[in-house]
Amino acid sequence: MAQSIDANLIRPKVESSSVSINPLASNVTLLVGGMLWGMVGLGVVIPITGMMKLMFDEIPAMQPWGYLLGEKKAFSESPRIQLPFGPKNPRPNRP
Repeated sequence: MAQSIDANLIRPKVESSSVSINPLASNVTLLVGGMLWGMVGLGVVIPITGMMKLMFDEIPAMQPWGYLLGEKKAFSESPRIQLPFGPKNPRPNRP
């Protein structure tokens, strides 16, 4: 009973908040991953889905799929690491 509550309610909520994946998509990927690869699949599918979501959000043609997987996180456009060399503005302005 406790494992069922953890797997179906708590774990998708925690993982979806850190990866920004929709809880329904998280449950579906856990179900499919568990059916395909067993216990290993349960641990692997959420990070794979998170990577797919990040790719879908960046590719304009795939953005509807990224929207289905969850909300888009807003990242700042300022560089995270400022190096003493290289161009002053490494990221071009996006339309």
